[in-house]
Amino acid sequence: MRLIRQLSSTWLIAVAALAAPLPAAAAIDPFLKPQQPIAAPNGFIEMCSAQPDTCTDAAAATAASPKTWETLLRRINRRVNRHVRQVSDETRFAQHDLWRASGIARGAAGDCEDIALEKRKLLVDAGVPADRLFLAVAYGRGKVGLHLVLIARTDKGDVVLDSRSSAITPWSNAPYTWIAMQLANRPDAWFSV
Repeated sequence: MRLIRQLSSTWLIAVAALAAPLPAAAAIDPFLKPQQPIAAPNGFIEMCSAQPDTCTDAAAATAASPKTWETLLRRINRRVNRHVRQVSDETRFAQHDLWRASGIARGAAGDCEDIALEKRKLLVDAGVPADRLFLAVAYGRGKVGLHLVLIARTDKGDVVLDSRSSAITPWSNAPYTWIAMQLANRPDAWFSV
């Protein structure tokens, strides 16, 4: 994923702030907290123009019980990670930053945002309310760089469904510095973290 090419000045300021230590309360808060409104990633904006239904917060027809969420989150995270080969948009489509759900059929491939979108689609189809799922951009050390994941807002806190791990982890335990997030109930609204 080449998110760095599309970063607005607000995003660049957020990336520059990575060296700043987090307040102690942020490490123990179970929920990611939006700070300042920022522009959505260009790939997200283009996807919403081409496929508006992927950018809605419409509730699922049959809502899954929060008791079944943990099982659904683990199962779908593992299933998508196992079936989707990670490939950049440049390699797959010969274009930069094309956001679309990866699918999970034989030969499915995509980068981190495609995988996160596929997980979101499958979870909504399984009955998890769309307004409890949102995308977040983070920075990982080393080769990871900028990375996008799906976050599920559970009653106990926000958890990360990551294309780089089969484990579901609280956002504060993930090996990332958080940069931006969607609002769970307004997918078109993005904020710095």
